[in-house]
Amino acid sequence: MDWTTVSRSKKRTPVNRYNPRLCMIESKLNPILIQSLIRKRIELKLNQDESDLLCSFPHNTFKNIESNRIIPTEEQKQCIQTKFNIYLES
Repeated sequence: MDWTTVSRSKKRTPVNRYNPRLCMIESKLNPILIQSLIRKRIELKLNQDESDLLCSFPHNTFKNIESNRIIPTEEQKQCIQTKFNIYLES
């Protein structure tokens, strides 16, 4: 008895299908801007909690912005720009 290899075709997915993960990646902040924000915060000798208090943000907002988990709102960007003199673009 001889054995033959049977290849199974894989399901193909269309390329132009909407992928929410890809859209999330495209809308993140530029890592260079995040590094400049971290650098400025450290120059001012502030930790993330103190930065949240300075800008009147909810707890862990700076942590989430600096780890690129959230995109700051326009009001948050404005506050960061005035307090830290850094403009964040998304």
